[in-house]
Amino acid sequence: MHPQILEQDRELRTRSDLAQKTYQNIPQGEKERLEESFLIKSGGTIKKVGGSKKKFKGGGEAAAPSTYDQTLALILAKKSLTEIADERMYTLSTIMNHLEKLAEEKKITRQDIEPHLTSTAKESIKEINKLFDKLSKEKLTPVFEALSGTISYEDLRLARILLTLP
Repeated sequence: MHPQILEQDRELRTRSDLAQKTYQNIPQGEKERLEESFLIKSGGTIKKVGGSKKKFKGGGEAAAPSTYDQTLALILAKKSLTEIADERMYTLSTIMNHLEKLAEEKKITRQDIEPHLTSTAKESIKEINKLFDKLSKEKLTPVFEALSGTISYEDLRLARILLTLP
């Protein structure tokens, strides 16, 4: 087998082992909450069956989760955006695109997005929102320039997502 393929295989196995260890370290109650939240946001339902056992029912035939749902699962697992990008082997910009799509589909909440804002952006959120209202929600550059570049484009994208969420 080609050496580059072997190296990629080793890297994927290492990442897989790390993901498995991370998942194993999540307390059982938190795992159940995350799994239930993921199922509901993915269109499934949860029915109580007897005592505390639960029966999970999806919205149809079992299919591999979409790329957006894979990102959603990591958001719900409280991973940072950088960790998600690294784990999924995507750019931060791609993960931001996923968040925009998930917000559009109402699969994420403000509580899922707010922790990812920097403290500077959190302190300036009212001003950022006013600038989006005044200038444009479509373009980030006018808001970025109005703030003299003090807020990153990623934070501006997150702030814009928050404007779309109840």
